[in-house]
Amino acid sequence: MYRGDQLEAGQTLDGVAPWPFRQRLLREQIAAASPDVLCLQEVSEGSFEQDWAFLRDDLGYDCHAVHSKGRFRPATFWRSSTCGQAAAVVNSKDRFVLTVFEVPSNAGIQAGGTPAAASGASGASASASAVSAVSLVAVVNNHLQAGPDEARRLRQLHDALDTTRKELAKLCKPAAKAPKTKKKKQPPQQPDECAVAVADPASDAAAPAAVPAAIPAAATAGPNSPIVVVCGDFNNEVLPGTPLHDY
Repeated sequence: MYRGDQLEAGQTLDGVAPWPFRQRLLREQIAAASPDVLCLQEVSEGSFEQDWAFLRDDLGYDCHAVHSKGRFRPATFWRSSTCGQAAAVVNSKDRFVLTVFEVPSNAGIQAGGTPAAASGASGASASASAVSAVSLVAVVNNHLQAGPDEARRLRQLHDALDTTRKELAKLCKPAAKAPKTKKKKQPPQQPDECAVAVADPASDAAAPAAVPAAIPAAATAGPNSPIVVVCGDFNNEVLPGTPLHDY
């Protein structure tokens, strides 16, 4: 892509393919993969809008977060139709962008960006058991420092993951409990339309059992649910025995 092997002599500049050629190839490859979240590296501050407008206009990536410093920056794009609005966006001072999404566990987001159909529940007839929990998905888009300073790259990766841990802890923090109030004795309630008849094995009669109320999905996220995806330009071979690999 960068060398422009498909181009004829004279169509490259010092052996480098021109941007319109590379942009077309990028558009084709991104459209074919159609990820819900797309991470890019070394986007140019000066031409960001015109370089990547096709992601929004043609491919549906209507949200993005881009690093605020440096000439070439990491940028993360996503589709609100499948990922919603980001629950948190952290634009760090040291070469990474963190985005956290709240994705319903039964959304079944597949490769290609198409939500899978929920089975056994439709519309208002869905039961409380069909109510899904929320999965927190954190995407860490790194651009680690180039050069021989491997210790700095390790520190940058550690800082990115530590920031991710803190942000997820905030989002997973349980809601404050309501103060206890003195309960008043209530008269026995008569069965209503929200009761389900449950047969008693010892008799032919059926006793009403209350249908459990639906639990808000956001309240079910727990500290064990988050998924963390780390990607980007590591500027380092992550091989067994290297500090980054072992970390």
